[in-house]
Amino acid sequence: MPHFRRQRRALDRNRPLCRAVDDAPKPEHAYEPGGILIGSLRKGSFSRSIAQAAIDVAPQHMRARVVEIGDLPIYNEDLDSNPPAAWRRFREEIASVDGILFVTPEYNRSIPGGLKNAIDVGSRPQDASIWKGKTASVISVTPYKLGAFGANHALRQTFVFLDMPALQQPEAYIGNVKDLLDDTGKLRDEGTKAFLVRFMRAFADRIAALSEWDPVPQKGDRTRCARPQGEMRKSIGG
Repeated sequence: MPHFRRQRRALDRNRPLCRAVDDAPKPEHAYEPGGILIGSLRKGSFSRSIAQAAIDVAPQHMRARVVEIGDLPIYNEDLDSNPPAAWRRFREEIASVDGILFVTPEYNRSIPGGLKNAIDVGSRPQDASIWKGKTASVISVTPYKLGAFGANHALRQTFVFLDMPALQQPEAYIGNVKDLLDDTGKLRDEGTKAFLVRFMRAFADRIAALSEWDPVPQKGDRTRCARPQGEMRKSIGG
C-alpha cells in the first residue's frame, strides 16, 4: 500500500519542498466532494440518522451526500461484461467523489452484507477498482454499548487491500444511539453533535490533504507534495 504523507516542514528552510493545503491556491468556490455509504438498509435506521447528522454539521467547503446501495444486485463476475444499471450508477457516483464515509451498524461482529456487496461491486472488474486512493473514514453505530467495534475494524481491514488511506483520528464508535435521537430520528445529543463537527472537519481536512496536493512518484510511493520542477526529489520520512 502506498504511503500518503502530509509534510509541512522543509529540509531547506528557505525552499519548502511541500506546500501545505491551506497555502495552495483554490478556486473561489472550492469544495471537497464526499460520498456516504450507509450499512443498514432499513429506511429509519440509526445509521441513516447519524449519517444525516454528519452531513448537517460538515464544513461549508465540504459537500457530502449519501450514495445508495440497497438496489445493488449481488456481485457476480458473470455480469461484468454487461453490468447492471445499478452497478454502473453506483460506480459513477463513487468515482465522482474524493472521500468515502462509511456509517454502519455491526452484524455478527462484522460488516452488513449489503455494505460488503457494495465494496465488492466497486472493486471490480479486476484492476478497475473505484476505491483506489480515495480517503476513507468510518462511523460505527449501535443501540448497544460496544460501539459496533467489530464492524468498524472489519471495514478498516478492507481499506488496506482497496488502497484507501484512512482517517485514523478521531475514531468514531457511537453506542447507545437510540438514547441520542429524538422521536423523529434526529440527533438531539449536543455532545455527539460537537464530536461530529470535529470528526467531519478532520475528514474534510484529510480529503483535502490527499486530493489537492500534486502526486509525486517515489519508487512506487504516491505522495502529495508540490515541488519546484528540476529540484532533486528526496524521500522525507516513511
